[in-house]
Amino acid sequence: MKIDKQLKRQHVNSLNQWLVIISFSVFVPIFFILFKPFGMVQSEDDSIHIILIGNGFITFLALVFNVFLITKMFKSFFDESNWTFFKQLVWMLWNILSVSSANLIYIQFLSGSFSMSLDQFLWFLGVSFAIALIPISILSLINHNKNLKQHLKDAMIMNQKIENNEEQPMRKSQVLQLFSENQKLELETAAKDLIYISSNGNYVNIYHLVEDKLHLTTIRSTIKSMEEQMLDSAKIRRLHRAYLVNTQHIIHIKGNSQAYKLKLNYIDALIPVSRSYIKSLKETI
Repeated sequence: MKIDKQLKRQHVNSLNQWLVIISFSVFVPIFFILFKPFGMVQSEDDSIHIILIGNGFITFLALVFNVFLITKMFKSFFDESNWTFFKQLVWMLWNILSVSSANLIYIQFLSGSFSMSLDQFLWFLGVSFAIALIPISILSLINHNKNLKQHLKDAMIMNQKIENNEEQPMRKSQVLQLFSENQKLELETAAKDLIYISSNGNYVNIYHLVEDKLHLTTIRSTIKSMEEQMLDSAKIRRLHRAYLVNTQHIIHIKGNSQAYKLKLNYIDALIPVSRSYIKSLKETI
């Protein structure tokens, strides 16, 4: 399904965490003074400033707890190399829920009443989620434009290197011997003839040249195993969790807000580059 595919797409968040925390800490008090949910902040005297400072401080503490403690407690979930739109959505919803709940407790503490109906609680959360979309949308747009600008600039520089550098083909004598998981020799090919390898469940698809024509060989193995078998081939790099690429066959690099996509010789499809492998790509070009 299209939605499922979008949720699994890699998401890159390059915004400074402190910028996000401070932005929300400033925005939340302004929201309370402007919208006065549940008749809050009705006073016109100096006590309103105490309430505003309190809202901002509670928001600040909740976000600091999330950003610097929750992320450390669940390291596998927050693995940057496997960060998707779905995880970003879950993370965003959790932050809104935790900040809203913390501020609700603070407001009830000030009013001296902790009684609230379920309808009131759900209404409070609904309003909080709706209002939170404003700073989230602004920060998301900033993040998108920042990533796009940086990746387009880097792609242009790398494409210039591809065009200007003289070809440095691998030694013709270098031969790759690729084994399946049962240690059976499945393919023997010149390193220069390997285009790329992609993961396919319990198998890998190896795209290589045979008499200058593209050929596909599928063997039972993993990308990690293939990578380990090619440690001596400096130009064959892991650039995505599902791809190994012969960087000598890159003819163009396309930058987008997520990272990069590669156009290879003999291949129509674009090969994605994961954020965690960008440094490796730049070192190889």
